[in-house]
Amino acid sequence: MLEFRSFLITAALWAGATAQLKKEYDYIVCGGGTAGLAVANRLSADPKNSVLVVEAGINGTTAYWNYHSLPQKYANGRIQDLPAGKTVGGSSQINGRVYSRPDRRSIDDWGNVNNAGWSWEKLFPFYKASEGLQPPTKQQQRDLENKYNPDYHGTAGPVNITYPAVGVPDYFRLLEETAKAFSIPRIRDFNGGDARGLSTYPGFFVINAQREQRRESSREAYYLPIVGRTNLELIDETMCQRIDWEKSSDGGDLKAHGVEISNVDNKTVIHARKEVILSAGVYRTPGILEYSGIGNPKILKSHKIDTKVDLPGVGENLQDQAQGNIFFNKNSNASITFPDTVGEEIITNYLIHATYEDILGNEAASMQQRVNASLGDYATTISNRINNSLSSDQILNSLQVQYDAIFNTPVPVVEIFSGQAVNNNVVNMEFWPLIPLSRGSCHIAGANADLAAEAPFIDVNWFMLEWDWEIYIAAGRFVRKLFATQPLANLTTEETQPGYKNLALDASDDEWKDYWSDNFRAGWHGIGTAAMLPRKWGGVVDGNLKVYGTSNVRVCDASAVPFNMGGHPTSTMYALAERAAHLILTGEKG
Repeated sequence: MLEFRSFLITAALWAGATAQLKKEYDYIVCGGGTAGLAVANRLSADPKNSVLVVEAGINGTTAYWNYHSLPQKYANGRIQDLPAGKTVGGSSQINGRVYSRPDRRSIDDWGNVNNAGWSWEKLFPFYKASEGLQPPTKQQQRDLENKYNPDYHGTAGPVNITYPAVGVPDYFRLLEETAKAFSIPRIRDFNGGDARGLSTYPGFFVINAQREQRRESSREAYYLPIVGRTNLELIDETMCQRIDWEKSSDGGDLKAHGVEISNVDNKTVIHARKEVILSAGVYRTPGILEYSGIGNPKILKSHKIDTKVDLPGVGENLQDQAQGNIFFNKNSNASITFPDTVGEEIITNYLIHATYEDILGNEAASMQQRVNASLGDYATTISNRINNSLSSDQILNSLQVQYDAIFNTPVPVVEIFSGQAVNNNVVNMEFWPLIPLSRGSCHIAGANADLAAEAPFIDVNWFMLEWDWEIYIAAGRFVRKLFATQPLANLTTEETQPGYKNLALDASDDEWKDYWSDNFRAGWHGIGTAAMLPRKWGGVVDGNLKVYGTSNVRVCDASAVPFNMGGHPTSTMYALAERAAHLILTGEKG
């Protein structure tokens, strides 16, 4: 691979720079998104550290990468939209604004795979450090039936979150009483690490006097308040193409010399005195590694890229959830009224997190036996699907961790999300399994390092494994059971989507598969393409988030998350970035 060292332009002429672009910085952050801005903020808090953030999108917009999956083999050939933020603030500018942490045991599993520095207890302070909760007023607590626990939250962090200005407490009480029929408890607050149950959640927004909710992204939280720091610079509309390596003859770990960047007019290499941090997202970070010569040698060779580090896990281990919606007509005689919303206002901020036993009931034990007996076959299926980039034994190690979390711990495996009422006449309930076992991949599409021109090949493989279908179908049936159970049954009349004409009440599993293959939606919670796993398992980064085979390249985004988890990922991305900065600045081992 060509060693690119020439500076093609003078620094002062670079378009999109917030200040005169220098030839070198202590830290270069590739990606000014959710995690990238957070880690840049913390690194630049020390005026001795110079930090450059390189962002492909335009500052001040809500633009996104319009990615698409490949046709999905196990879902009727469906192509799924996979939007990802392409702006300063990244996907925190376009997400659903839900602040919901995972169950503690999901984070503990990061440490249980030889990343001893990671656990819920070690990450919990960084959740709080990022958070600037505006506590609900007494009126909000009454209106929302809110019982939040202040011990679980930070109030001095940069990310403003709060609870909706209004709620529908009578609706929440119906959900609470109905959930009791299934032995699902009401809990005070999801965010303390024990997530099973029904509760309310805060969101990434602030509220003005007109009840308007303004989105709080990482741009508002981590960048705009410090935009005047002279040791922090941001370039937008600029791509990180590849890492430029120092020449070495000792056979040791690679050291990044800098990063090759480009925009529509120019290309240059910026030198990194200390570290390069990849925060380009689950679909971009693996591409930067591959264009830099880190990845599966077979894939790199097919694009005529010289292999610098043989790391076949790059771009593998992609996991995402699958979402479904069920709609019901509201009973006109029901006394509950859903208030009109203002803009994109959230009012029904209610979630149920349920374990496999909650969802499957009497069928839970037989399901556990089937999945346990199938793990080896699952691993072989995944390995064959990804052309044996990882062996079935490597994959089985990861599947075993998730199996233990699902069945032996057990962690919540399904989220049921109360959607907004539509025109006060329709009630919507969303559902999605939280821990699918299927694995996909994300790889570069060609040898051209202009990533803006060539979208990656993204193959999520939704529903490749039978567990994923079985828990998805069980979750959908469970939603129907909820709305057929008193007192919630009094709120609605007929189901309108799917509706019994499209999916009968006694529909078979195959009929459920056929309908939802055409009607599910991507969860948009992709993780894992540069996974923090042991190298022998196909991992890409170690417990310090450092890329194996390199001395000064780290990954700080959802790519590093090894396993799908409950909750919504944004809060965890902020905590991950806060801890990544801590590891870098203190030298503590992760």
